[in-house]
Amino acid sequence: MTRELEATLQEVCGSLWDARTMHIPCLAHVVQLCVNAFLNGIKATSTINASEDTFDEAEITAATGMDKGFRRTLTLVSYGNA
Repeated sequence: MTRELEATLQEVCGSLWDARTMHIPCLAHVVQLCVNAFLNGIKATSTINASEDTFDEAEITAATGMDKGFRRTLTLVSYGNA
């Protein structure tokens, strides 16, 4: 995930952040905390009571066919696509 973040930051804003020397322990957890804080800050709520078993086969296929890594996470969080 840190390598994807490094590549994305370089591509998007020209940052020279280095994944090896600037390692962030538990980066996935830090991202989760940031997203939760953002959602709580805008008082986002779900309009459905969805559980894992409510996804249909097409949604599962679409999600598993996406690129792996940080870009996928950004896509899922930013656009709500599965």
